[in-house]
Amino acid sequence: MSGHTDGPPRVESLDGIVLGFVGTGTITASIVTGLCAAPESSNRIWLSPRNADVAARLASTCSQATVARSNQEVLDRSNIVFLALRPQIAHDVLRGLHFRQDHRVISLIATFSRDRIAALVAPVTSISCAVPQPTVAARLGPTVIFPPDPVARTLFARLGVAVEVNSESELRALWASTAAMASYFSTLDTLASWLIRNGVHARTARDYIAAMFRGLSHVPLASKAPFGELADEFKTKGGLNEQFARDLARSGVFDAWSAGLDTILTRIEKSDNAPDAPPAARDETGSSR
Repeated sequence: MSGHTDGPPRVESLDGIVLGFVGTGTITASIVTGLCAAPESSNRIWLSPRNADVAARLASTCSQATVARSNQEVLDRSNIVFLALRPQIAHDVLRGLHFRQDHRVISLIATFSRDRIAALVAPVTSISCAVPQPTVAARLGPTVIFPPDPVARTLFARLGVAVEVNSESELRALWASTAAMASYFSTLDTLASWLIRNGVHARTARDYIAAMFRGLSHVPLASKAPFGELADEFKTKGGLNEQFARDLARSGVFDAWSAGLDTILTRIEKSDNAPDAPPAARDETGSSR
């Protein structure tokens, strides 16, 4: 037990609060990078020393960030604690820490339900689960939050779009959809590679495809129309888009996306319901994304 009873004051607003990160990997780096670039953000940040290279880099580039001597020091100095751990090691790391009742915990641990987190951070009662994406580093990412929480919403709104949901089933479904990120880039690579095979210079192919999809990403944000309607708008009767979309549908591409996401969602649900593995059985090489 740390024995600290005079920690940072309770969080009533974001003014003067201190943020702490237990776990210093890709998602922590993305969040901290985004927060340090946000003009409205001046909160102190304490970083876990677990990943020394990443922590040192963040501290050197962000004047608000300091590397703690231990994960317990992160807790002792913080009001809001982000749990940014791989699920394979989360139990081992958290069981050795002592939380204060007045902490706010925001869990970023993949597949861990709010109830499962609550059992690991007692006596904390203010607990949210969040699903930020690496694009929050550029303050462009959507972050899902469950349950709705005004402090978490304000923090993640600084990094893009905060999406609050009212059920854990919504959280899991949205979480599952993030599995499509790598496939999105594989799709762009397929298009660019096809252009290269047809005589387009590699740099031109990459820049052209990137710019085309950047432009397309603005269309649904501006119109708010359902994606199906937008697809129909781009399918000129008898045109190239109509033909290509029809060929992809016939080959089962879109059905494969849905089936793949069903598998991801099942994996998330099974992982959440699985008991914590004993320390000897843990695999520390996994990723939370």
